[in-house]
Amino acid sequence: MSAIAEFILIETSALPALRKAAIPTKRFLRPPLDRYSEFLRKNGREVAHYEWSGLVLPTLYIYLQEERQVDLLTSEHDELATYVGNKRGFHSVILTASMRKNYSERLASLSFSEDALRDYFNEFNEVQELDSGRWMFDGIRCIRQALESVDDGHVVIVSIG
Repeated sequence: MSAIAEFILIETSALPALRKAAIPTKRFLRPPLDRYSEFLRKNGREVAHYEWSGLVLPTLYIYLQEERQVDLLTSEHDELATYVGNKRGFHSVILTASMRKNYSERLASLSFSEDALRDYFNEFNEVQELDSGRWMFDGIRCIRQALESVDDGHVVIVSIG
């Protein structure tokens, strides 16, 4: 299991340009020009570092939604997140100021058990990963850190690929 997860803060005003950057530019008799990574470097900055496989995060999103009523999969930028994810071939979520308002304090006040997180991950994925609770717990840390950085003028793009 491996995939990189990135938490990149960008200005909300840059989202239309992000849509455009998601598609490599076709060129005559040359390979397409892909400026997506360059766009993120110029217009964004990493706000959380997740050292485990990014493939853990979708399970964490579902856990938070089902077990803790924290919905990070639904935002006003769902269409863009889906579009970018489809064009880039990865999973994408956009964390917003409304998510910060609705869930930041809640995530900070909830207690999480690594054992319970491990059990949920293992049952959900039908595996027996002894460290999965630590992976999920660290994902919560990254999500909290990312939510703390968003405001009305900024969002965090979480990309897993």
